[in-house]
Amino acid sequence: FQSLLDGHPEIFVFNGQISIHEWWIASRFTQFDGPLDIDDLLYDFLGVHLIKFRSRYDHFERKGILGENQCESINIDLDEFRKHVRFLIGNKLIDSRTFSIAVYTAYDLCIGRDVLSKRIFFHHIHRIHNLDPYLEDFPDSKIICMTRDPRAAYVSGVEHWRRYNASADNSAYPLYVFYRIIEEARPLLSFGAERVRALRLEDLGDRDVLKAVCLWLDVDYNRCLQKSTWAGLRWWGDTLSEKKPSAEDHGFSENMAVNNWEKKLRWLDVYVMDYILADRLNWFGYPSRHSYGIFAKFIIPFLILLPTTYERRYLSPKNLVQKLLRFQIKDFVRAFYHPLRRMVVFFKMYTRTMVKPEPWLLQVNVSPKHREKIE
Repeated sequence: FQSLLDGHPEIFVFNGQISIHEWWIASRFTQFDGPLDIDDLLYDFLGVHLIKFRSRYDHFERKGILGENQCESINIDLDEFRKHVRFLIGNKLIDSRTFSIAVYTAYDLCIGRDVLSKRIFFHHIHRIHNLDPYLEDFPDSKIICMTRDPRAAYVSGVEHWRRYNASADNSAYPLYVFYRIIEEARPLLSFGAERVRALRLEDLGDRDVLKAVCLWLDVDYNRCLQKSTWAGLRWWGDTLSEKKPSAEDHGFSENMAVNNWEKKLRWLDVYVMDYILADRLNWFGYPSRHSYGIFAKFIIPFLILLPTTYERRYLSPKNLVQKLLRFQIKDFVRAFYHPLRRMVVFFKMYTRTMVKPEPWLLQVNVSPKHREKIE
């Protein structure tokens, strides 16, 4: 979604996620007990975030192969960037808010964009724990929560990361992915509907939905929202994406959101997930085989006790014997421990189904199926 906003003339958009507040809190230069030196701050900031200014090093996001011919990258003049930041801050108090605004403005100046036409900036915090420090500086911000069919997100999170990083191939990771997908956004439910919206990944190719987003953000719809770019250079997707966009797919590709999760999860897993996630699936309009009635309510607790598709991988006799023969006792124990943790989480969610359904984040969606709900 952020890459679709990249070329919008009214929105400041940086090169992907940038952890300004996380860096500000952790940096020894910002915590110095004395006057802050803007040059020292900039050298430290650029050192930590150099990959954002020299995108050829960003292998994970594949930003070394930007452009139509996949041979370009973002290459910001660091001296020019520092000069712009120093000028923008001037004699103002150097704090995280002032610094953030200067960074976004300086970035756009460096890539030759008209900053005088900008009205808002879009900041990608990525994880929920980064929200509070950001809101301390920008308390009136609107919040967009990206969502996806949780079953598809679960399969992608486990399988793609396991393929990309060997350290993710462990018995704890499936639960970690599931918890992030399902529980991490829950604090956003405390915000009012005027502050927060949820946007489905699957709707990013829907022009009406994108127009609704612009209306909510109080900016004009622009055709750039049909193109996925960084600093105006076409983006071809990150390393985790199993399917890459075709030459004809300049913007969001529906094909990239399809991962055949229905065939990769056992039907028992899907049956349990459809039941404990029924409120969310229904709210966002995802298809579900959720069964109501006494039988489903009775059988679900027993099905929760069964190993899931991904737990079976680590509970297989072959894997367990290998762990013992290699004296990997901790991994042997974890193969049983983490399924127990998952059961606790599932039972908690099962119990939640017995209370009044909670309204999920209001969607930025104007499809006929949801229009009445939103209005």
